[in-house]
Amino acid sequence: MRDKLLLIVMIIGILSVGCSNEAEEMENIHKTEGASIQGFTPDQIAVLYQNAKVQNNPRRQLALSTSDIESDILKGLEDPKFEKDFGPKKDTQLSSSYNLTEYKLNDSIFFYQFENLESGSDSDRIKVVKTPKGWKIASHGYDTKKELNKLIEQKGTYFKGNNVGHEIYEGDVELSDEEIEKIKQHSMVATIIKDYADQPVYQDLINKANEEDKKADTIAKENQKKYYSPSDDEINGVTRAEFATKAFRAELDKNYREFAKFITSELKTKYTKEKENSWRKIDWNSSGEEEEGLITVVQEAEGKNDNFFYKVTRAYWDTNIYEVSKSNSNWIVVEDYTGWDKIQEKVEIKELVYDWNGDKIK
Repeated sequence: MRDKLLLIVMIIGILSVGCSNEAEEMENIHKTEGASIQGFTPDQIAVLYQNAKVQNNPRRQLALSTSDIESDILKGLEDPKFEKDFGPKKDTQLSSSYNLTEYKLNDSIFFYQFENLESGSDSDRIKVVKTPKGWKIASHGYDTKKELNKLIEQKGTYFKGNNVGHEIYEGDVELSDEEIEKIKQHSMVATIIKDYADQPVYQDLINKANEEDKKADTIAKENQKKYYSPSDDEINGVTRAEFATKAFRAELDKNYREFAKFITSELKTKYTKEKENSWRKIDWNSSGEEEEGLITVVQEAEGKNDNFFYKVTRAYWDTNIYEVSKSNSNWIVVEDYTGWDKIQEKVEIKELVYDWNGDKIK
């Protein structure tokens, strides 16, 4: 009796182990074959990258890519200096019904096939490789599709889970565990990470990435606007650029009585001599007449000793370049130039997109 009980316990134990192994294998069917490196598996990198592509999110795409892909992404940006930190341009995510299959070439190289993306018929292939900085996107698109198809043709594919709950047959011949293992070793192991009807994977990672990218996007756009705006230093509530604009307005209007308030006595003398030589004597008491046309500062350059240069224009027809400096308790125009090449010191010219009020220049 005791022997019978022992035999029953042994049988139950063997069955339990068998069931446990099968349950574990069933559970692992949809799990990546890739190792976690620096907290991420290769399939997570692929999903985050594909989501960033859908969103047109350069910051996340760059963070997940190798240098070759980085250069391609940067080439597509109008202003890489700032746009490389821009977040999602589209407030969207991967279609919930997409299908994702992983193909393992080896422990360092994985391919991912996305199907049923945004439009329902879109598909994409992504190659993820192991690097010293973790898993990175090495390529995607048509060339990657050709590479994957060629590898599948050469090596064949073993879909994980084919031998769970039943045996594998080749023709009419049942394959042993050893033969199955050989197939797995010499073929590309394929894993269906997400089937069409399954819930989207790694949504928590996508949400976290979106939060980070939107914060970075706000900061990058503020920095970009500041860079393409004139210097915001003020004296008596007036910036240098606004001061230059007012000076140009007075000069164009031939309001020389007002214009004299914006320039140094040395520059006034220069104007007087130049106009006398051209038979157009300046009346420094003249209040002139207001001319039509919007005046804007379109370029700025920082010079030595905290001097700034401003190209001022009216309807891109009349232009002048003023050198603006500090003088006691106000700004002052110390020199004017007909072109940037007339300035003796070397300066970096910045195209302005916004005026001193923060409005976009038309």
